[in-house]
Amino acid sequence: MKIGPHVIFGTDRAKAWATRAPLVKAVDDRGTLTAAAATGVPIRIFRHFFPTQDFSRDGADAVREVLDALGDAPATHIELFNEAAQRLDEGLRDHVRLTRQAVAFLQGARPDLTLVAFSFSTGQPQDVDWLFLKEDGFAGAKVLGIHEYWGPGLEGNETRHIHLHELLGARHPPFLISECGRDIAGNVRVGWKGQGLTAEQYERELAAFGAAIEPLDYVLGATMYTAGANFDATAQPWDSYDCDPLDVGILTQLPVLPTPTPTTNGGDIVAGLTDDLKQAMDDVKRLGLDVGKVYKVTDGWPKGTKLLFTDGGIFVTVPGVPGAYPLVDGRRVTLKK
Repeated sequence: MKIGPHVIFGTDRAKAWATRAPLVKAVDDRGTLTAAAATGVPIRIFRHFFPTQDFSRDGADAVREVLDALGDAPATHIELFNEAAQRLDEGLRDHVRLTRQAVAFLQGARPDLTLVAFSFSTGQPQDVDWLFLKEDGFAGAKVLGIHEYWGPGLEGNETRHIHLHELLGARHPPFLISECGRDIAGNVRVGWKGQGLTAEQYERELAAFGAAIEPLDYVLGATMYTAGANFDATAQPWDSYDCDPLDVGILTQLPVLPTPTPTTNGGDIVAGLTDDLKQAMDDVKRLGLDVGKVYKVTDGWPKGTKLLFTDGGIFVTVPGVPGAYPLVDGRRVTLKK
């Protein structure tokens, strides 16, 4: 599994996940990193909160501030500024300069640490900005930080790493998805709790996301926003995102895909297969792929997709997109609707 917690406060529940996950991100929380290191968690990311993100600063100076906040806590990666100066018309060139200076300084001062560069927000930046970064050599960074939230108005964001991998011709440093999970588009932020999901539904959703990135060697992992949202009863703006109620056991294992059960009529195509689904499978056959018989149809995720269990594997259909696609490719098709 490649998912772990993004930790704001090191609550007992947050640490329970952090010490069993393959990676963890902590915001000014050294104790969680120490606990994770003690259990052998290999990727431990430290983010220091900057009240002011000044891109006119020298990158080395920004790194020094992070290192002062980190102290002797056992991080493996650090971040700098967050979700800012993301496009060429918003100061991206200054961001690149600062990042290049930071990478060079960190390599000399703390070669045991790796900078997770840029920390771009959901859907940012534009393709032209990414191509600029590629031409520049990604400011010398060895890991690129991106955020991927999904939910109402954010369809396709959970597969943005696939789009970027293709856009960049598979020539880029690996991505680290250092914030992700349920959100909504607009000015008001609403996490999974405010969207009517049960804890079990969200657990399965996050585990499915982890399963989707598991085979991708260009994605190091993803940290879910957020664990340890609140250290006491004081309301916080991010309470709706709090992952502490979730079952750590589910979040630390890959989901088991359901095995289709053949019908009692000898394996004929299931009854009730709609004309649209029949057409989708016919499209697949015309491309030369023998999928055999369809044994089972279930609802997929995101909403509207269908999973078809066949002799040839599991296929997904996407509303508005012709044909059906092997499950490993289905989420990419959603992105390109």
